[in-house]
Amino acid sequence: LLPPDKALNFADRVARRIGPLVGRHRVAVNNLRRAYPAKSDAEIEAIALDMWGNMARLAAEYIFLDALFDFDPNATKPGRVEVRGVEHFAEIAGEKKPHILFTGHLGNFELLPVAAATFG
Repeated sequence: LLPPDKALNFADRVARRIGPLVGRHRVAVNNLRRAYPAKSDAEIEAIALDMWGNMARLAAEYIFLDALFDFDPNATKPGRVEVRGVEHFAEIAGEKKPHILFTGHLGNFELLPVAAATFG
């Protein structure tokens, strides 16, 4: 229907309008007020709206993972995704034993398995 970037932007805009209408928005705003007592109501609301936009983008990214993950270890120019620590993937791929990877949940952390598959 929509290309990835337009779909992600659309999901973001919709979530920023619908999110404040659900009960969880009040919970988020109250928690933000407790966490940041010095912030104004406008700043708290902006953070809460950013949360809804981010959640929607993350959900929509699942649909487009194959299109969004454009990393090619042999590419001469950078793509959308940057992979740091490529040498670790290469080392693991060369070994014939199982490995367990521990990662932080930062950004779209679901891309790690897609990145790992790129290296075998």
